[in-house]
Amino acid sequence: MRWRVVIRMWSFHLALIDKILLPTHRSIGVISNCVIKPCPDKPAVFREIARILKPGGRLGSKRHCAQGRVPPAVAQSLAAYVGCIAGAIHIDAYRQGLRAAGFEHVEIVDSGADLNAYAKVEKPGRLLLSCDG
Repeated sequence: MRWRVVIRMWSFHLALIDKILLPTHRSIGVISNCVIKPCPDKPAVFREIARILKPGGRLGSKRHCAQGRVPPAVAQSLAAYVGCIAGAIHIDAYRQGLRAAGFEHVEIVDSGADLNAYAKVEKPGRLLLSCDG
């Protein structure tokens, strides 16, 4: 027996992540893959996501947390910014930012996929970056 599944309830919207053009409580889920990290105003992003989610809605995101302090040279590096490393915030700040935006049940899972970007600094000012994608 062959099955054909048609999903008509999904839609994709192109927008800035801190200014999503959807009404309040419109979405059952938001998926972000390395989009939040380069945003300079993460609290605004968290608030906007919380605004558009219906009660009980979920946010699924990947590659956003730093387990330690991001060295200043890395945080200010254009290559690290483009490589989605420079904008990482500490896991505790990420959790607090989500709760401050109104998320009640925050669960952060360590996937074990450590980019180990800081150990790949060969010389000051030169970074070798990789992505776990």
